[in-house]
Amino acid sequence: MSAATIAIRCLLIIALLTISRQALFAEPWLGSRYAKNCAGCHAPQRINVKPADRRCSLSCQGCHVNPNGGGIRSFYGKWNSNRWLKSFRSDILKHDLNVAAYPKQEYAKKRKSWEKAPDHFVFEKGFSLKETDESVDEDDYYWTYGRYKTIAKNKKHSLFQIPKKDPWRQMAMSKIDGGADFRWFSSLTSIETSTDSSTEKEKQWVSFPMSADFGLRYRPLYRNLHFVMENRYWGSPAKGLPRKTFLTSAKTRSLYTMVDDLPYNIFVMGGYYRPLFGNYDPYHYGLAQRMISHGLQGNSQAYNILFEALSVGTAPNVPYLNLHKIGNRVTNPDDRTEGFALNAGLRGVRYGQSLNYSYWRSKDKALNSSTEMHSIGFMVMLGSGNVMSYEGVSITRDEPDKDFRQGGVHTLDLYLRLWRELYLQSGYAAANVTPELLPGNSSQARAGFKMFLIPGVEMSLFFEAMKIRNDSSALTLSSQGLQSQVHAYF
Repeated sequence: MSAATIAIRCLLIIALLTISRQALFAEPWLGSRYAKNCAGCHAPQRINVKPADRRCSLSCQGCHVNPNGGGIRSFYGKWNSNRWLKSFRSDILKHDLNVAAYPKQEYAKKRKSWEKAPDHFVFEKGFSLKETDESVDEDDYYWTYGRYKTIAKNKKHSLFQIPKKDPWRQMAMSKIDGGADFRWFSSLTSIETSTDSSTEKEKQWVSFPMSADFGLRYRPLYRNLHFVMENRYWGSPAKGLPRKTFLTSAKTRSLYTMVDDLPYNIFVMGGYYRPLFGNYDPYHYGLAQRMISHGLQGNSQAYNILFEALSVGTAPNVPYLNLHKIGNRVTNPDDRTEGFALNAGLRGVRYGQSLNYSYWRSKDKALNSSTEMHSIGFMVMLGSGNVMSYEGVSITRDEPDKDFRQGGVHTLDLYLRLWRELYLQSGYAAANVTPELLPGNSSQARAGFKMFLIPGVEMSLFFEAMKIRNDSSALTLSSQGLQSQVHAYF
């Protein structure tokens, strides 16, 4: 074991001990990070509605249009990004101010006069949102005032609490919305490859535009019917490629129709997308993500994968359940895949806790291969903005008469909030096979900083160490190095 790997493991242990002494989220952990802040999604202290009409959820659809997570952010996700997910704001760039606490809102001062308010005002306009340029205490946006205990008597009573700039009203201003997402990745890595008889070392430096996503959503039936199209441009770390190849690499990221905002927050969607499995991480070099990719299609490029799919799900507040019918892989014209997947779980507010289970079973009749995967994970918020996440995944890929592979991986991630939206992130993953699901073992440790600088800009810097032992070839690969990423989105 290299000295760097030992150092990273020690840092992880120290982080664990530090968190354990404290009362301890398109990224799933942000759902736990803002679970206690009701104003993280909308104006503070709304009254509640009857269960069949509730849409409050910490599922992926809390911030993204796609219930499977990732892609275009919904108006609620944009609200969170603009109002909260930032360390600085700029008057020159016209960033939004902080949201004032409930007692300062106009609908709080006039909360007893909703019956006398003009209908056109309540249904069409709403009060102005009170804002502040002063720092705020997130504890003031929790259940402090107990408004959730009040059940709205009718639509007018509910809308009286929703001001002009609230995401609910912003969604009504246009039938078309969209978003974009851009990532630039850089890394300096030292790689050592050894066998029983030789050792080779090399250093690699890459810096390239990793991806750019552009998406549009058209809502002809206001809140219920959605047509979504997302395209992606891919960069490559390969040396010698002209930058213009980035502009010729366009691929469809997703294309689907969805009907949602149904009773009990039910949705139905169909088209081309990747059904949710496990705790998806945008860092596709992660050990678990690489293993899942090999389980799905036999290589490490599942970030490009699309399926013909049909899904139905519900997220009525705390529990959620998604069912998916899986069809052909769009990325392979000869593919004849069919299968089934599900996601089920519970998410709570008080400690940002969640328990999730995912199942995937698919078969490609063209290759005569089958895949079965299980994932179980949990998250919890310990203290002010600190999040711990664990996931265990088991994967089996069988190609009769050719190959059989199976393995499991455990992943633990910790996010320590240091100042505003600056986090110390550390993570460790261990598997009983190689990332390609071959006999052997592998481990990966990461530690570094993640900062949401201004609305729509995230920067990260990590040190990573990985070790892979392939028993069948008696080959050991060790790597360590620095990685940085600039992530811009709106």
